[in-house]
Amino acid sequence: MLLAEDKLIRFQNNEVTASRPFVHMLLVLGFDVYRQPVETTIGQVKAQAFDLTKVHEDTWEGRPVYIIGADKGDLRSKQFWIEKDRLLFVRLIEPDDRDPAKTDGTRFTDYRQLSVGWVAARVEFYADGKNVFSEVYSDMKVNPKLDPALFNPNQFKAQQGKPQN
Repeated sequence: MLLAEDKLIRFQNNEVTASRPFVHMLLVLGFDVYRQPVETTIGQVKAQAFDLTKVHEDTWEGRPVYIIGADKGDLRSKQFWIEKDRLLFVRLIEPDDRDPAKTDGTRFTDYRQLSVGWVAARVEFYADGKNVFSEVYSDMKVNPKLDPALFNPNQFKAQQGKPQN
């Protein structure tokens, strides 16, 4: 799977099997929001069916947060949480795609200050309240030079099997 330029591209046996528009909300809320026009973020959030008319404040993990998309006490509706003091994305909750009676969640934690701003060094994924997967980042680098072919689906097959340095 490749996420690039607001597209989700799926591969099987090194061949493209599907391609569709896809806005990854974790990337939007955790990164893009700090560098793109406000109108762009609002459009992306609305297109993902977050109710921007519902906003309230609460406390989470000992810090004040803004909760966007749900009324106070509602932990089932599609919503995202922003730490109030540093304006950092910390949590996403949404109904499960396969079973709307269940919820999925993501948490951005262990923020580290880099030269470009704050970056979460840990991302936790939850299914109906249970942690099912975590990503832990270390040795984070700012603006590394990457070969553009890494993000070109036409080059993806060609990149497979190349020796790694």
